[in-house]
Amino acid sequence: MGKIATYNNMVNQKNIKTRPKYGRPCDNCSIRRVKCGNVIPCPNCIRHNLPCTNDRGRRKKGPKNVRPKTMESIYRRYNLSENSEEVTIYNFQPQVMLAELIPFFQVYQTWFYEIWPIVSVAQLTSSVSRKDLCELDVNHQNIQSYALCCALAGALKQHIDCLSPSEKIFEVPNNVSSADFISECLRARNFCDYRSNPTIESVLVSFFLHVYYSSAKSNTSAILYLKEAIAIAELLGLHDITKYSNKPREEKHRLRNIYYILVVAERFTSLEADFSVLLDASLPYEQSSVGDLSQIVKVFALPDKSFFMKRFNCNISVKMIPGIQDELYKIRIGENSSEIQKVNILLSKSWMQSLVWNFCNEKEFPNRLPNDCFSTNYPIQIARDLLETTQTVPFYAFETNGPCVTTKLLTVAESLSDAINENNFSIGYNALTSVLEIISRLNSNSNFIPSVLQQKLHQISQWSWTNSFKFGDPMKVQMLDENEYIEEEANSRVDRWSPMSSYSVFYEATGDFNV
Repeated sequence: MGKIATYNNMVNQKNIKTRPKYGRPCDNCSIRRVKCGNVIPCPNCIRHNLPCTNDRGRRKKGPKNVRPKTMESIYRRYNLSENSEEVTIYNFQPQVMLAELIPFFQVYQTWFYEIWPIVSVAQLTSSVSRKDLCELDVNHQNIQSYALCCALAGALKQHIDCLSPSEKIFEVPNNVSSADFISECLRARNFCDYRSNPTIESVLVSFFLHVYYSSAKSNTSAILYLKEAIAIAELLGLHDITKYSNKPREEKHRLRNIYYILVVAERFTSLEADFSVLLDASLPYEQSSVGDLSQIVKVFALPDKSFFMKRFNCNISVKMIPGIQDELYKIRIGENSSEIQKVNILLSKSWMQSLVWNFCNEKEFPNRLPNDCFSTNYPIQIARDLLETTQTVPFYAFETNGPCVTTKLLTVAESLSDAINENNFSIGYNALTSVLEIISRLNSNSNFIPSVLQQKLHQISQWSWTNSFKFGDPMKVQMLDENEYIEEEANSRVDRWSPMSSYSVFYEATGDFNV
């Protein structure tokens, strides 16, 4: 009792201020993590002869934003139905209007459905809109469909923005950017926690995110979303033929299309990024179900999947090469194919033929015959066939197929350069420069020739009698002379050598491209 009385007398003498009702520990008690009194100075500070202060800043409580999983947990807490299975999402408000999505649906259906026949525009539109009103109605049942709408619109917007102004054959609104569509897509799919409930829409969203980031040249993000699409597809059993048995015919065709689109994307990307190929091209498909997509599938399915993985030994033997090249040669385009799909098929075919020839050339297979698929004449024939079959195709058909066109044309040019260098062929000059012209038109503002190909082109110029290629309109290619190349090599600037300056590629951009 004596100690308490002494303390009370001390408090009265110092005219103590009372703390606010909510209480806040002083600085010393906060550091020591002990209970603080309701007075200043507090008993703990008096006991230890410490200055009692409350000068530290106030911290905001809790996270700045409610995390998607936390928000979903809150909805599950208050919106559970009697059977405890259905969750209603009331508070998700779409930030994109249906009127902003419709133009992209029309562009997809008219120009891109033949390349990616995996989305039913009519079904997608009806799933996210009200029947009586032309506006979006997003709920827990269709929120992944809404995410797919935004992913498709974002991928197409980015794709269209990369086209040359003179080559744009369709117009889309500019009030919403591609980045805004993608941001809204990610917000929607994270809100519904798509990883806990993956669907076919989840596969398609990841695929179109891959398309978007590929067009934006963000390779790491593009690869990650492609891998995610493949993983979800395998979880859903798209690789298992038994999963298709009880489905309607149209749904079977659509699911096969999705699977083979992923097969093509994975095998093409693996050559660039050097990662393992997971999907097999063993799922049966019907010509009537996929149309010209079957020809693209055939291009990528003919070589074994180990062919697309650089780090592994390819299982293709010398005896298999003629059969593969013969089957590739037989690939033809349909009569009703669009110009965009024609370029897609013909260029993919020539690209694969050149890849297989490069593989044989690196392995140095013996017994080459002048006119067989192992000879140095073969890349010249590949390039000539490509140029001949696409000479009447408008240039927008090349651009609309995206950044993969440049990669495929560079492979054709590389095999052509190897063939010319091996035998000092002059007959391949015209084909080589025509291929380079297409590449330069596709990449007029970037350094698009890899250093390896630059060196091969320089080797051609070293033994060329005039040290340059001379052409009339619409282009002229001027090669570096020997002294210039030695100086570049000494300064370690080969990787930064731009053909736009070093080759001085000039051309006239006239409507349709004609060889």
